[in-house]
Amino acid sequence: MTPITEEEYYNMAGDYLPYKGMLDTYANSPYSFYKTYCDDVISTKLNKNSGYMKPCLALLKYSYTAKDEDSISHITIPCNYLNIWLKDQIKIIPGYIFDVLEFYNTLNSHNLSKSIVNGLCNGKISNIDDSFFNNFQILLTLYDNLNKYRNSLLDNDLSKCKYLDICADSYEEQVKGCNSNNPSPFCNELKKFKEQYNREMGLEHDCKELKKKILLFPGEVHTEGQLERRDEETPAPRRDRLREEGASEPNSIHYSVIIPVSIIPLLSFLFLIFYK
Repeated sequence: MTPITEEEYYNMAGDYLPYKGMLDTYANSPYSFYKTYCDDVISTKLNKNSGYMKPCLALLKYSYTAKDEDSISHITIPCNYLNIWLKDQIKIIPGYIFDVLEFYNTLNSHNLSKSIVNGLCNGKISNIDDSFFNNFQILLTLYDNLNKYRNSLLDNDLSKCKYLDICADSYEEQVKGCNSNNPSPFCNELKKFKEQYNREMGLEHDCKELKKKILLFPGEVHTEGQLERRDEETPAPRRDRLREEGASEPNSIHYSVIIPVSIIPLLSFLFLIFYK
């Protein structure tokens, strides 16, 4: 993958999970109509490897739903997110031969499934390098843990505190390989994560046992007084601060993540009712 493409994919890590949840729902729900198609594709074109069943079901169901703009369950999943999800599914198939692009092209050309896929993501699906995908998973885990902390609804829920420690430990381990003068796309995304983490740390007043720390990127320095100044500047409870920020920043990361995650159960229920 080129560096530009890597950067685009790494930028997805922060909001990939809601889309993953939707595709997981498609893959794990019983669709007898699509299973018949997938059985035939797998038997005739995919080396009879039943491991392709879940990605096949998800791709066909999503392709159908994406075309039906009037459906109550209609939702658009960007092709790059679908690409990542297919990689995640296919890489764990025992003895798989057909990678993401070959799999997509097979369903897009098979006589039974081509009318459903119908070129949905033509030119936007590619095989993803394993080393890149591993880096994406690292970023995904960082954002997942930070979002678990953010999404704690009760300020006195101290179980959330552990996620900050997990984030800090993982970040500090990964950033050791970064160069401040010419950072890779992966390191640039680590730097973005660091900025979000430090912002949360500046708002944190609930985790009394947490040793507050400012995460650093190679080449950066901070003084011992930085956290104290942050505390002095943010005396309001964290929940109130987030409400104020959400009101003044329509694209606030707090709400852009929390709202999609919160609707997944409802969407999952609707998907099960309105499948065909």
